[in-house]
Amino acid sequence: MNNWWAIQNPENIHFVCAYNWTQYDMPFATQINGYYSDFGNGYVPFFGVIGQGRVVKYGDNGYTGAIDASEAAIAEFGHMTVLHPVANQAIFLNETVSLDVSDVFFQPEGLPVTVTVIENTNPDIVTTNMDGNTLILTAGSNVGNTQITIQGDDGAETITNSFSVTVVDPSERYILILDLDPTSAASNLQASIENFYEGPVYVDPDLSTHPPVGADAIFVLLGVYSNNHQLTDAEAAPMVDYLNNGGNIYMEGADAWAYDPQTALHDMFGINGTDDGTGDLSNVTGLDFLDGMSWSYSGENSYIDHLDANAGATPLFSAGPYNCGIAYESRGYKTVGTSFEITGLGGTNTLDDAVEGIMNFFDFGPVLETPLNVNVDETTGILSWEAPDGVFFFNVYLDGELVSSLYADLQYPFIGLEDGETYVAGVSAIHDTEESAIIAVEFTYGESNSPDPLIARTELKGNYPNPFNPETTINFSTLSDNINTEIVVFNIKGQKVSTLLNEQISVGNHAITWQGTDDQGNKVTSGIYFYQMISGDYSSIQKMILMK
Repeated sequence: MNNWWAIQNPENIHFVCAYNWTQYDMPFATQINGYYSDFGNGYVPFFGVIGQGRVVKYGDNGYTGAIDASEAAIAEFGHMTVLHPVANQAIFLNETVSLDVSDVFFQPEGLPVTVTVIENTNPDIVTTNMDGNTLILTAGSNVGNTQITIQGDDGAETITNSFSVTVVDPSERYILILDLDPTSAASNLQASIENFYEGPVYVDPDLSTHPPVGADAIFVLLGVYSNNHQLTDAEAAPMVDYLNNGGNIYMEGADAWAYDPQTALHDMFGINGTDDGTGDLSNVTGLDFLDGMSWSYSGENSYIDHLDANAGATPLFSAGPYNCGIAYESRGYKTVGTSFEITGLGGTNTLDDAVEGIMNFFDFGPVLETPLNVNVDETTGILSWEAPDGVFFFNVYLDGELVSSLYADLQYPFIGLEDGETYVAGVSAIHDTEESAIIAVEFTYGESNSPDPLIARTELKGNYPNPFNPETTINFSTLSDNINTEIVVFNIKGQKVSTLLNEQISVGNHAITWQGTDDQGNKVTSGIYFYQMISGDYSSIQKMILMK
């Protein structure tokens, strides 16, 4: 038998069993919901020992064996355990990620646990640094995988937790077929997708090699009963994050929607599974963007879930009296869920027709190239990078906060950094109205190591966006402290429109916003405007365009 009952208390160790063993206050079998027959002869056939971080269960009928097993379980609970293991990570080239590892290891007596990194199989891919209970991962300029092992030490014993880190090139895009179907036809789907997609199409049973972060779309294959896979919360979590960042997922499974346990990923498909179904699927009709298409069905079997579309979702495939496929678009992501195997479609229309429609629905946006060769000079605080072809606008960040928007400049001097402090600098590329991923670099500023620390120069750096509507930000810097600086906007006739600044300011980098109004607060018309900066002996004029 496999039945056992337990009540979990996270602060203590508890027993639940089928025999009145007074030493541990265990109830008799008939006292546990009357399931006497499930416990055979009533002599301690099953019990569980439960405490924070672990569960030990015993399933033999022997009285002596139960005593030995319970005492061993109690002794085991006096040791550390991995309570919250670190999940596998996927990060971009040159990106820095900080992980809180303070609750990875559980010490039952409350003793302090010191966490260290004891193994990194490929430090050329990712370097590690421990700052207290924070594990800092810094990707280099190479894609690939590494295995990180951290160790918890309470002074008496040690325990380890290992996880993988995959570094992804954000400019490389691909489609991933997450193949969890035990009797898969993934190769047929792969060949069909390749007819409509220029990049690589990978088939993989997990997300470690080709993580979601680099995918234009993910096709998840869960199979058909009895050769099916039930998606777990752990498998679903990275795909939930992927959708929340604007991804596209197709997921199929005959029991995935009405019969199997639901995960947070299921909730993002706009599907209500109404019935476990019967063996009646023989023909499939296309709806919405597949309207007018029809297929015969020859999947592994025809026992599939019946589906309804929740609010905002649209039926996409119909089997006559019920739906078997739903399309959904919400908060920037798109999903398609079906309760049949798409590779079983044929007849009047083909598998390619269905795949092409789904690919067009996903509508992959342009690949947003990121700044190249991002670097920070730790002695001067200068962030520098190279521009991708055709990109002229950049956003600069410090510790996650936007500090400047630049035009054409390929470096930025951070001002006011504290000697010996660690920062995370970042820069992204602006493509029209879209922003690329931020390429981040961690650095420890060391002004005392520099014989000639950088001092900002007086400069009118430009405005962004340009053209703009309704407002734009003008960036500038000054070399001298407490010198009067004036920034004035003129129209194309040379007439003054607005004085944006006329005061003494401190040395450093600055920004000021023009909201397209004159000195009286009235909105000005579309057209070309000029803005002039005068600071001491420095004077510069640049052009901007207001486009309504």
